[in-house]
Amino acid sequence: NRDFKNDFKKFLREFEVTDKLMDDFKELAKTKGVEWDDESYKTDEKYLKLSIKSNIARSIWGNNESIATFLPMIKQVTKAMELFPEATEIANLQDK
Repeated sequence: NRDFKNDFKKFLREFEVTDKLMDDFKELAKTKGVEWDDESYKTDEKYLKLSIKSNIARSIWGNNESIATFLPMIKQVTKAMELFPEATEIANLQDK
């Protein structure tokens, strides 16, 4: 989209992978012999959309911007991993 080509920060804030873009992606996958599973898609929808956005960023600006697109998810995963020991403790308390 020309609105974003020269403004990565705007792209990061405003660009969304639309349902239409996902439909096009699904059709492309089918032409490549990929069997589409709607249930799995719904489970991984947020990740897939972010992955597509990241790949678009890589195509336009390069690897650094691609990684920057993934940072919010990386931060969420890192925080979740930090909380696992606490969650395990809470689960163990419930078992007692």
